Amino acid sequence: MIGLFCSPLTFINRVSPQISKSLRYALSALGLLLLNILSPPVVLLAGCWYKGVSVETVLTEAAFGWDVWGMWTQVVVWCVWWPAWLIGGTLLGASVVC
Repeated sequence: MIGLFCSPLTFINRVSPQISKSLRYALSALGLLLLNILSPPVVLLAGCWYKGVSVETVLTEAAFGWDVWGMWTQVVVWCVWWPAWLIGGTLLGASVVC
């Protein structure tokens, strides 16, 4: 599941400075909006809301899975998804500045 959320992040690039400034701002804003929809906290909160489960319950079960079953979910989220999401946001944010 994490791979599905991370795969669009590989296609993020800076918006070309050769296009008009207003179009570059619009594309960057749209990209940042979509990127924020795919952020790890938003996906966690949306999943909890959809399933009707509290965030505390999900995090408690994740900690149980790490401690008892040796699941690596937290490592994948914090060491794969979060850095990819952060770099994608940085690239899109740099498109607005340039």
